[in-house]
Amino acid sequence: MQPGENEPTRSGPLSGPPAGPPNGPTKPQAGNNPAGPGFGPTQNTAPVTPPPPFPTNLAGFTPISVMVGSGFAAVYRAHDHKMGRDVAVKRLLPVRAADPQWRARFDAEGRIQGDPAMPAGVVHVYQRGDDQYGPYLVMEWVDGGSLEDWHKRFKGRGPWQECVRLCQEIAETMHKVHGLRYVHRDLKPDNVLLSNEGRTRVCDFGLARRLGTPAPGDPRTQQFAGMGTFGFAAPEQYLDFKHAGPKADQWSLAAILHKLLTNECPDIGHSSRSVACCDSVMRERGIPDHIRKAVCRALAYDPQDRFDSMADFCTAIGGSRSSRGRILAVAVAIVALLAIILALVSNWSEPASKSGVSAESKAAETVLTVPNTAATVSGSNLSILPERTPPVDSVIPASDLVTVLPGTFVMGQDGANAYSPKHSVEISRTLQVSRFEITQEQWFRVMGTRPWLAAGGRDDSRLPATGVTWRDAMEFCERLTQLEDSGRQYRLPTEAEWEYFSRGGSSSAWSCPEDQLAQHAWCAGSVGSADAPGPRPVGTRQPNPLGLHDVHGNVFEWCLDWFDPDYYLRSPAADPSGPLEPPAPADTETLAERVCRGGSWARNDVTCSSGFRFSASDEDSRSSLEFGFRVVAEDRGAPQAR
Repeated sequence: MQPGENEPTRSGPLSGPPAGPPNGPTKPQAGNNPAGPGFGPTQNTAPVTPPPPFPTNLAGFTPISVMVGSGFAAVYRAHDHKMGRDVAVKRLLPVRAADPQWRARFDAEGRIQGDPAMPAGVVHVYQRGDDQYGPYLVMEWVDGGSLEDWHKRFKGRGPWQECVRLCQEIAETMHKVHGLRYVHRDLKPDNVLLSNEGRTRVCDFGLARRLGTPAPGDPRTQQFAGMGTFGFAAPEQYLDFKHAGPKADQWSLAAILHKLLTNECPDIGHSSRSVACCDSVMRERGIPDHIRKAVCRALAYDPQDRFDSMADFCTAIGGSRSSRGRILAVAVAIVALLAIILALVSNWSEPASKSGVSAESKAAETVLTVPNTAATVSGSNLSILPERTPPVDSVIPASDLVTVLPGTFVMGQDGANAYSPKHSVEISRTLQVSRFEITQEQWFRVMGTRPWLAAGGRDDSRLPATGVTWRDAMEFCERLTQLEDSGRQYRLPTEAEWEYFSRGGSSSAWSCPEDQLAQHAWCAGSVGSADAPGPRPVGTRQPNPLGLHDVHGNVFEWCLDWFDPDYYLRSPAADPSGPLEPPAPADTETLAERVCRGGSWARNDVTCSSGFRFSASDEDSRSSLEFGFRVVAEDRGAPQAR
């Protein structure tokens, strides 16, 4: 069945036509993030995880409000009565608090940001604690937002002079951080906060390390290899995250500046052509030559080709330190001379003199220096840390593999069509199924390409990888198996396996009650008319009973099998894996098709049901935002499904 051909409909409140073009390039737009600004675009309207209680042993603090989303932490705004200030109290969600790897990351954030030697440009942690609900951090609070918020307010077109100033502040802060032998490893606009005075503060040191560490036993090296964040992580972080050094932070800051200047993440590549592309984009925006050259040098693939330090990068984008020093000296001299002259004027009142000099000095300080302003942490930014960082040695962490035990189920649906007749099927072996559809971040780590851009999509690390053909998905599985040291091998599920784990024990059309479909599915019948077309970040709606997300809608998921509309009439009762070869085509122009299941954001709810069969060719999927996949993991050496 070709996409869009003979798609069924169903009466009832959730029925409706496909939302927009089913197969052509469709560019989704960013929506609102319920977790607050700075956490990536999402149109999630599903309920979020309830926050853990305010720390029971934190006396003298009164909670004011709490923010929680779909990540791993929640943040309370609270008042510290002893110190007379508002603070942010951040703590792990219960599902993460019991995980030693997440606790290690949380502990690193508190320990590093609580180092009294940290510069004022880093968000300071006042206190660390623990109670029966897990660990928590007490830290500074600001009412300003993140650098990402600032960028969005200007719709990606902020004044280049201000963009450079902000990045100079970050560079000076990180130069001092590097002097303390810390490396951040996750610099991005979301992790830079702005005070109401417009001063930058760097936060979220959960992936940071001190040079010379971590030791082999550091729990974070077992789960958070990550590369930092897709689009802002240096190339070496994809290859050797454990040993990424200060020059990785330099690359990330250059990527931030590139994004602020052009509204685009830099084109990550392994050749000079990628850097040339970045230069071309900045040239089109009219960015001065010295800034373009500095950004391109800091974005070099080889760390040895970048600046020696953050201080050098800061100098290159904003003029030499000596020049700024001379300007400051001249400014101070002018202010002093002005004060002397004014003092000689007999009718100059004392209050006026103080006011005038103070204002003049403050203006000079604002323009020419990076003051030690006591800005603080934005609650909206700290509300949820998104799960964007994959594990250290695994693209798919063990915690994101769901164990599905063997069993028997009724496959298919009633009706005279390709998904009938109903028949009993046994799945005889235990499956390890990826909890989410494969994301852009995971795809890029393995394949190094971004096929969704050619299909009209946009970069967002938590969106499913789209523009992916069946052959592409198979190649991903092969490469991932070769890259990992986990002892696992990866493959696509068979059609029978997919329907088995999609149903999650349900015998009805969906894995959830029909009246709850809008909380579980991303399909045309359950997405509001105001929502922009396109896939949504994985895991933003409720999972099925097995804990698998997006089995109804979002994107079609490739299966191993060839598609044959008559296969159910002759399929085996145990572990069917599809026909040995595709059925004979009706004509020479008809391409062989593979099974894809689960429907998509552009299809109605019937198409997104557990038993509905769909098929497509590689040609259909190459330029579409409707096709993605999830994987099954097995022990290496296990018999392979055909």
